[in-house]
Amino acid sequence: MKDSKTLATESTARGKLVGSIGRYVVSQGVAQAIAFLTGILIVRSMPKQDYAYYSIAVSMIAATALVAESGLNSALMSRGASVRDDKARLSSLFVSGMRFRFISGIPIVLIGTSLVCYLLLENGLVLEQAILCSAIVLCTLWSTVTTGTIQTFHRLDLQFDLIRNTSLVVSGLRLLLVAGLIFAALTNAPLVLAVSLACALGTNLILKHFAARRLDFRAPRNPKDRSAFGVSARRTIPMTLMLVASEQSILFFLSIRGTPEVIANVSALARFSIVFTIVNLVVVDIAAPMFARTEADVKLLLRRFLAVAGSYTLLATGLVVLVGMTAPLLLKLLGERYAGLELALLIVAAGSAVLNIGYALSSLNQARGWTKYSWIYIPLIVVWAVLGLSLIRLDDTVGAAIFIASQALPGLVTQCVRFIAGLSHLKRETGHPL
Repeated sequence: MKDSKTLATESTARGKLVGSIGRYVVSQGVAQAIAFLTGILIVRSMPKQDYAYYSIAVSMIAATALVAESGLNSALMSRGASVRDDKARLSSLFVSGMRFRFISGIPIVLIGTSLVCYLLLENGLVLEQAILCSAIVLCTLWSTVTTGTIQTFHRLDLQFDLIRNTSLVVSGLRLLLVAGLIFAALTNAPLVLAVSLACALGTNLILKHFAARRLDFRAPRNPKDRSAFGVSARRTIPMTLMLVASEQSILFFLSIRGTPEVIANVSALARFSIVFTIVNLVVVDIAAPMFARTEADVKLLLRRFLAVAGSYTLLATGLVVLVGMTAPLLLKLLGERYAGLELALLIVAAGSAVLNIGYALSSLNQARGWTKYSWIYIPLIVVWAVLGLSLIRLDDTVGAAIFIASQALPGLVTQCVRFIAGLSHLKRETGHPL
């Protein structure tokens, strides 16, 4: 039995943790509200053609960073959870991770930058501007990719306050820089992308500075860690590549079979999906690390997984209903050029809800290192592409919205399969009943 002093200490610790989580949620809400305001300012201030170029570049940055991650965060989170109290071992793990990311990330970043240049040229941007945008994308990508490893450490260490404060500072900086461009009437694609680069560099510097206080970046690399990273990469890269290919195929097919106006329309409508970003950050920064640190108890893990999935589904459903009820008002925020797109907005919101539920479940699976059967995403997404291209018009905004929304289903199914496989494997290892 625990004595009263121990119970009081544990109660105080839980109270501090709950308070820290509460402050995190509130501050991330503020940060995302600032990000939403910034996004609306960008949409309203940029011609549709320029906004299409900007959307292409930003989308490719996110996609390329996802591929460059190569399952590394999954391995870092799952392995780091077991050695988090051993500074030397933890430092070695993350030093090995940064080296692995550097070696594997170079070709991926270069390929992603080349694709950005191709898509910009395909949509009519002049060569000089396309090269400039691509150069900015290259620098932004490298900063974003290297930040990922350090951010995983802070998540594992439950550094909620640092993460939220960094997010607030960078969001505020981005708003000020964008407002300055609007004031000077300079909201073209290269300059707005340059703002994203400045924010990426700022985030990198802040997180690395604080990580250096707790990690020894001169620690020796561990070959066993590299082997684990390789296994995780082999399991996740096929799915990740197909995931990115399917997401970017939307841009590709809209570039070939659609129009820049359709790209601008669906990209602008997707701005409202930022509300899911707040929930995703809570899952990635709080729920996933705690899930990784949870003891290997099948019933406990099942309850926590279902609690996150159920809560997210209820919240997402409510948000989609709210979007449907307020669609005319939301479209007014975008400006007169986006009037009459209520149905497309509702479809995009529903697709975003399903997509982000899948992302949340993926974060939990990744946190436990449950990556088996990731490959089933490939046949599922092929079926989606064949049916979508055969049945849906992409030169129409509603058609493009349906095409985008339906793309979320294969990912959700894949994450459910990965969870079942991971839990079943744990059951066999521990002998715990479901």
